[in-house]
Amino acid sequence: MPISRRTLLSVVALGATVPAVAWAVDAHQTDRTVGSPKAPRTAVEFFSLTCPHCAHFGLETFPELDAKWIQSGKLRWVFYDFPTDKLALTAAMVART
Repeated sequence: MPISRRTLLSVVALGATVPAVAWAVDAHQTDRTVGSPKAPRTAVEFFSLTCPHCAHFGLETFPELDAKWIQSGKLRWVFYDFPTDKLALTAAMVART
């Protein structure tokens, strides 16, 4: 299955913006990451556990990115919780303990 143009453009755009959001990464916080720490690019994802768009991305788009970019060592993916409601905050707290 070929990678879609929208997915490719998203990754390219994300690569251009990573330095702008990299300041939010706290070196003392235990990061949840996928991929090689030596990958030339790092993508930072802020997600909510109750967001349907985040769920769709995780089920439909992320596996393709994982297969083409992360597993090949070209991209490291860092996950951060961004709870959008009380339920998501509770779920994030439970997931981190």
